[in-house]
Amino acid sequence: EVTLEDDLMRRDLTINAMARSEAGELFDPFGGQVDIKNKTLRHVSDAFSDDPVRVLRVARFRARLGPDWAVDTDTWNLMLEMTLSGELNHLTRERVVKEMENAFGEPHYWLFFQTLSQLNALEVVMPELANSSFDCRTCVVGRKRGSVAFQYAKVANSMDTETMKQFEARLNISNEW
Repeated sequence: EVTLEDDLMRRDLTINAMARSEAGELFDPFGGQVDIKNKTLRHVSDAFSDDPVRVLRVARFRARLGPDWAVDTDTWNLMLEMTLSGELNHLTRERVVKEMENAFGEPHYWLFFQTLSQLNALEVVMPELANSSFDCRTCVVGRKRGSVAFQYAKVANSMDTETMKQFEARLNISNEW
């Protein structure tokens, strides 16, 4: 009973809210093509604020797409409002770790942390990291990507040993990392 437009409206970003018919016609009711052209991450509807993990997903999309992409002002303000209202406090540690792990696999992974930091969301989801000497620009050693464990080690290196232990215990970080 759900229409295609209704289904696409449930997506988080306009660039994910497009479909192609079997005949090859593009259905883009929310302007995703324009946002791709303009390198803009924009939320589809106010339903965006129903799921706090979407803040992390936007940060991860920036990590995937790179520094040329910007978050739309209204989307940014909505994410900031979600952060300030305490919505991010409801994220499970598993979701935080999964989004961080996914971000480590992206070409510009430091943008994940930078975006969260700029929103003051890093203080909520990873307070140990926010209160450390972590600088997302310097954790990119030669901008090389490595394994998740290698990427994590670069980030964890900014925390003192006790803080790192607290961080790893709170988020239940994998021993493999």
